[in-house]
Amino acid sequence: MSLDPSAPLGAHEVARTKRDLLRDYFGTLTPEVPVFSLFVPFSALQRIPKNPLFQRRERGETGRRNGLKIRFPKGSAGSTPAARTIGEPLMDKERTKLVNAIRAAARPAPRKQGAAYLGTVSRTLNVSTAELRAQAREWVRANEDAPAADVLRLCDGLFAGKTHQEKALGAIILSYAHAARRAASQKRIEDWLDDLHGWAEVDALCSNVFQYEEMLSDWGNWKALLNRLSRDANINKRRASLVLLTGPVRYSGDARLSALAFALVGRLRSERDILITKAVSWLLRNLTLRHEGEVAAYLEANEAKLPRVAVRETLRKLRTGTKSGKSARRR
Repeated sequence: MSLDPSAPLGAHEVARTKRDLLRDYFGTLTPEVPVFSLFVPFSALQRIPKNPLFQRRERGETGRRNGLKIRFPKGSAGSTPAARTIGEPLMDKERTKLVNAIRAAARPAPRKQGAAYLGTVSRTLNVSTAELRAQAREWVRANEDAPAADVLRLCDGLFAGKTHQEKALGAIILSYAHAARRAASQKRIEDWLDDLHGWAEVDALCSNVFQYEEMLSDWGNWKALLNRLSRDANINKRRASLVLLTGPVRYSGDARLSALAFALVGRLRSERDILITKAVSWLLRNLTLRHEGEVAAYLEANEAKLPRVAVRETLRKLRTGTKSGKSARRR
C-alpha cells in the first residue's frame, strides 16, 4: 500500500487505501469505516502514520482514546485490530441491543410508580426490576470474557441513557460484572452520578453494588471520594456519599468504615430534604448491627441535631431490631 501522494491511484484503490489506513488507526472492522473513509481527505490519512497516538500504539506504549487510558502490549492479542474494542462502536451496539430489549419488554400500561415517585428526570418504562435483572444476568453470562474496560464503556452509555430503566440496568450489570466493577475508578463513579437523579437511581448504583472489601483495598481513594460527594452541591451526590456506606457498615465492622460513616452523618445531619434525612436514618440503622453501643451514644449526644425521622427509626431499630418496630431476630 503506497502512501506517496504522487503515486497514481484509481478511485477504487484510493477508497481501499483510505479504508485500510482508518482500520489500522481505529482498530475496527465495522461496515461504517468504508463509508466514512470516502469523506476523509486522502492527504489527512497520509498523516496517520506520523500521529503520536498511532506511533505509541505501534510501539506498545500507553495512549489515550475517547478519554480512556489504554495500553496495547506489543505483539499481544490486544494490539491486533480485531481484538481492540476500547473506544470503538462495539459496546455502543451492545447498548443499543439492551435498550431495544428493555423497550420490547415494556408493558403498554403506565408504570404505577412513575417519575415523580422515583425522583427521576428521565422517562420511565413499565419494566419490572426482575426483568432488568434477567437481562443483566444474561448479558454478563454471554460476555463473561469481555474486557473490564468494555463493560465500563457499556455502563457509561447506559447511565447516560434517556430512560430510568437504562440507568438501573447499568447498575445491575455492574453488580454482576465483578472485574469491571473493581476496575471502575472513583472519577468514573462521580461521572456516573452526574447522570443520576432521585433516590431510586442513586440507590441502584450505590446500595450494595460496591463491596466493603473493594473499598478497604483502596481506602484512601474511596475515603476521598465519599468526602467529596458529601460536600458536593448536587444533593444526589450527597445522598450517594451516605448510601455507598450502608452496605459496607452492615457487613463489616471495620473501624475505618464506621468512623467515616459517623463523620458524614455529622456533616449532613442538619439537612432536611428527604433525600438526605432518609439516607441518614438508613446509615445509622445499619450501623446498629455492628456498632450498637456507638450508635446509642451518638443518638443521645446528637438527638436535637439529627432529623426526627432518623432518630425515631434508629431508636426503634435499637429496641426491636427492625425499622418498623416489629420484633425480629437480630443478625
